Amino acid sequence: MNPLTIKRSFILIWIISVLLGALDHTVLPGILPFKRVVVRILPHLTYGWVMFNNIRPEQTIWYYKPHGSEKIHHIADLVPNDSLLYKRARVSVNAIFVGDYIQQLCRRYPTAQQAVFEKRNTLTDHGLEPVSIERYRCEAGKLIPEQKHEHQ
Repeated sequence: MNPLTIKRSFILIWIISVLLGALDHTVLPGILPFKRVVVRILPHLTYGWVMFNNIRPEQTIWYYKPHGSEKIHHIADLVPNDSLLYKRARVSVNAIFVGDYIQQLCRRYPTAQQAVFEKRNTLTDHGLEPVSIERYRCEAGKLIPEQKHEHQ
């Protein structure tokens, strides 16, 4: 197939879908016995539709408390990296997607030795109040589970 034909086909399909979306919001609901036909097929044409509508409300945030200290730090404070303004986000993403990332932090950094790591699970619709807290102690480069607290 000719590349020009493919481009023209794509543009034609795009124009038709935009027109169907506009008609679905204005004329089609009055004509058809059932409403929002196009919205069921193409939900992104709905006003206010966001690609993250199906995001899970749970969040997991990791903190650590150095040995002999009562102050809690975000795990990003352990990692020396050059990421300005998004250091916590970068480390948090690593903690979520790299299965043994916290174990690596425990093994790699001397500050983490004897530290207590806290995995706080929160629900976004309840603010930052944790639903559950899991505690782990870093000893000899290994994470040892301590306790788990469930909050109501």
